[in-house]
Amino acid sequence: MNRTSRILALAVLLVGTASTAFADEMTFIYRRIYQQSETLRQKEAAALAVASKDDPGTAAVLEYILDDLLKSGPEVAKGSQDRQTWNGLVRTIIGALGTARYVEAAPLAWDAFNQSEDPLTRAEALMALGSMRALEYAERISLVLRNLNFEPVRDREAGEKVAFGAILALEKLRDPVGFGPVFFASEGWYSRRVRDQALRSLPLLAEDPTEPVRALLAEESLDRKLKAFDLHAASKAPNEKKIEIARLALQKGIEIKARDRAEGTKLRDLRIRGLRALVALKAGGGSSTDWIREAFKLGEIDERLLALQALGTDASDPSARALAEILLDLDGQQRAGISDEVRNRIAAAAIQYAGATRNRLVRPALTAITLNEKWSNSLIRAAQEALKEIP
Repeated sequence: MNRTSRILALAVLLVGTASTAFADEMTFIYRRIYQQSETLRQKEAAALAVASKDDPGTAAVLEYILDDLLKSGPEVAKGSQDRQTWNGLVRTIIGALGTARYVEAAPLAWDAFNQSEDPLTRAEALMALGSMRALEYAERISLVLRNLNFEPVRDREAGEKVAFGAILALEKLRDPVGFGPVFFASEGWYSRRVRDQALRSLPLLAEDPTEPVRALLAEESLDRKLKAFDLHAASKAPNEKKIEIARLALQKGIEIKARDRAEGTKLRDLRIRGLRALVALKAGGGSSTDWIREAFKLGEIDERLLALQALGTDASDPSARALAEILLDLDGQQRAGISDEVRNRIAAAAIQYAGATRNRLVRPALTAITLNEKWSNSLIRAAQEALKEIP
């Protein structure tokens, strides 16, 4: 039996017989076995035997082994069979340390990422950092993915492997700093497998992605604004943050001027999403009133009806005043003989949501409707009923 076989046999025997009571002793023995290995093959046999043991107590030994391998790495010729063995062994040890969530080895995992030229080893190092919840590396991993997103590397397949590892690492770290890079990876130059993984990871990256989504809404294309808004709406962000993002989406949908019909449709979709969120979240306080009023002026009938509902839901003094102004404007048009089915639908909705505010500021406008005989009987009755809702 050669030396490598003897080392492997002894290590396997120890793995099979060690118990919790002898954990410290076994850790010492595992380390001694590895230290006695002279060649890379012997080290591989000892290291794999230790890594195969399902015992968190071996993590310190694996850390020692990884440190030793990284120190000897520069001496292993690139492209050689030994280098392949070295890469595979480093990959296995890093994976075991990640599975054990042994965060003490995080600096070594990062060193392995930087030292290895093998994309699978680099990806494994990043994923291990994620499994370890090594949060101090979140920004560095985000930078790795961001740089890959900019343009394809010379070896596209290698770049994809590293990007995939970075995406999974950032998903596990759950730090909002990773949201932007993973967002862009979901529509980058990568294959569908990588893009789809980025899409799956995005909802898991951060419970509250408000800050990165705010930046996307401020700076990115309309398609990306819509995508970012939907991701935020589906997140676990607090309602007040969701209201803030809904208001920002509505604002951007109004401020940006459409260059063509396609952009106009996307801007409308952005405003509609913002308005619906404000209604669903029962946003109040009047902070959204000015933008809701602008949406009412800008939109077609479905958007205008939604804007009226948002004003009624808000029910603050600013929103009640806005509803009153809309009702008085409609009433003036009716007195002037300007009337059509669309205006009647809008008037009916404005009356309904004015009553829903239960705010006395809408009383004069509703009274004006009841006194204008040019309105239909049904709208006059609706205004009378709405007045009964006002305390």
